[in-house]
Amino acid sequence: MKRITYKKVYTRDVTQIIEQAWCTTLDIHRDSLGLSKYDGIIQSLHYMHGGMTEIWENSTWTSDLMDKILEKNRQNSELFDTYTTAHQARVDALKDYWVKGFVTDTRELVNIVDSVFKTMYYFDWMYYSALDERTPASVRDKALKMREQDVYFDETDKFIRKSLLAIYPHLAGYEQGILRAEIENPPTPEVLQERWRHFVVVGEHSNFVGTLEEYQLAHPELLFEELIVPVGITELTGQVGGKGFARGRVRIMRRKEQIGEAEEGDILVASMTTLDFVPAMRKAAAIVTDEGGIMCHAAIVARELKKPCVIGTKFATQVLHDGDLVEVDAEKGTVRILEKNHD
Repeated sequence: MKRITYKKVYTRDVTQIIEQAWCTTLDIHRDSLGLSKYDGIIQSLHYMHGGMTEIWENSTWTSDLMDKILEKNRQNSELFDTYTTAHQARVDALKDYWVKGFVTDTRELVNIVDSVFKTMYYFDWMYYSALDERTPASVRDKALKMREQDVYFDETDKFIRKSLLAIYPHLAGYEQGILRAEIENPPTPEVLQERWRHFVVVGEHSNFVGTLEEYQLAHPELLFEELIVPVGITELTGQVGGKGFARGRVRIMRRKEQIGEAEEGDILVASMTTLDFVPAMRKAAAIVTDEGGIMCHAAIVARELKKPCVIGTKFATQVLHDGDLVEVDAEKGTVRILEKNHD
């Protein structure tokens, strides 16, 4: 039996609904771009544990998808502009809701989420056009600029979360486990607590309460490629996101609710940052992330704030611990452990 390999591409503190939008849109791209060989094959799934969500992608699928998008961008350089215009029109329609903060009517939220799912099609196109270094320069420059300025994903996720909390305050702390189909009739707190611990979701196709390992046992045709963390590592390497040098104590931030704990001079360590992290980033002496490239949020904000930043270390959040004393050399792209915190 040939197994399908999945790689973890990022970890976020997000609702399952926004990730369902991402996965559902991949199905649409599959059908519209002639990738029928992936019918019945999982392109992407998300795994929530401890409230954080990991996104796992079929790397062969992602490569083929990017090839198809590249082909379209090369054939018609105006296609990206058409999609950009459509994306912006849909985003403009959502902005009033972002400003409002939340809604309290379930039917209204269902309709807004429907619009969010449709908008994700254009967001995906922009995302992959920016990600692919082969994209024609005239298109990629626009895609990178849009990616740098676009707040659709973060603002929409924040709006969905706040609306769920406003409608179902008794589910606070577990609202991220509600699925699109459950907006008008969510699970009990007990079910959502189980999901918060371990929950696998395949778009809108299926879900599984349990660990990723248990899910793999139930689906032996799938192989999740785990990143092996070296034992006894004392130095991390990554890309320079923002130049500089800093020394300080580590502050690990995995969830948005931890942002208020930030203190001046922290070495902020996260899987990746989003808009919500900016207040903590302002206080930080330096920023270190597991993920990201030169145009990721952490790198862009670090350069704006003139903060030392090392991105793409792969496992900083697993190797480092709160209180560790580290030296960040964002000229070389290294993070050196000077003293481990044994508290």
